This record gives sequence, structure tokens and C-alpha cells, in this order.
Amino acid sequence: MTPANAFAIWTRRIVSAAAERGGEGGAGGDETTRPVVLTIQLCRLARMAKNIRRIISTAGAPKAIGPYSQAVLVNELLFCSGQLGLDPATGEFVSDDAAGQTRQALQNAGAVLEAAGTSFSKVVKTSIFLADINDYKAVNDVYAGFFSAPFPARAAFQVATLPKHAKVEIELIAIVGDVEDQ
Repeated sequence: MTPANAFAIWTRRIVSAAAERGGEGGAGGDETTRPVVLTIQLCRLARMAKNIRRIISTAGAPKAIGPYSQAVLVNELLFCSGQLGLDPATGEFVSDDAAGQTRQALQNAGAVLEAAGTSFSKVVKTSIFLADINDYKAVNDVYAGFFSAPFPARAAFQVATLPKHAKVEIELIAIVGDVEDQ
């Protein structure tokens, strides 16, 4: 039973119990206790709901080069591990420059997003790790081709070194499911 189904069943029970008692709003009792009883019942329901974790893996992105997953989906949030500019088939860098590695890293990230059933339009946060902050403009120019408004939140900074001496690494957090922008 999904949490949504459990919530619907509980809601029907609460409304039915209130109707049998001649009350409105949910849980029987007088006007002052009804909200408290309803809150307690909803808290019990919330404890019944479990977080669901699923590992996402695709051949469309390079295999992990350490003890980690390409991505982890927790309920409707997808946490993508950092992607390098590696060719998924060979495991080698597609380019020696930051722009080329950025393009490939984002293509790899796109394959992971697709495997999880989402897309760049549902990315809410990115982190960009640069071997050289002077590559920021080149990386930003490529990055802009993968995202459109509303843009995700982002951090970009220089680090001491990256795996395999990459020029850039990009990680993402995205939503899987419906998104309503307001």
C-alpha cells in the first residue's frame, strides 16, 4: 500500500467516524478536540510511510570509478553523483579542455536523468567542481546550453584536484515526477 492510498483510507475513516457522530471536520469530539485528534491520527499515518530508496544505473554514463552509485532516487528526489567528461564506452576523456569535458559530463548526467525518468528541466541544484576557476566562462557557456529558465540553484568552485585529473565534475539533484513552477 502506498502512502497516498493509506492517507486516502485514513481520511475516509476519519470523515466517516465524524459523520456517524454527527460532527464535521474529521475525528469526532467537540470543537476543541477534533483538530487535536485529527492531528494525532495524521501523525500516526506519517510514521507508517516509508522513504523509498532506489539505485539508478545506466550504460549511457560511465561506470562509477569507486564505491558509489551513479545516482540514488529517494522518493521523488534524485541525487546524481558527479559526472566527469568521460566517454561511457571507453572510460577515457573525450577532450583535454574544460568545455569539451563539460559537454560530455552533462551528456552523461542527462543519461542518468533519463534512466531515472526525469530531465534537465527538473534539476533543482547543481554543483560544479573546477580544476581551474579560470575555466568558469568556458564551462558556463556550455552549461547554458543544457538548462533553461527557471534555472536550478548552483554552486561552482575550484578544487585542488579531481578524479582522473579531470578539468570539471558536475553533480545534480533533480525531481522525478510532476513539477509545478510558481
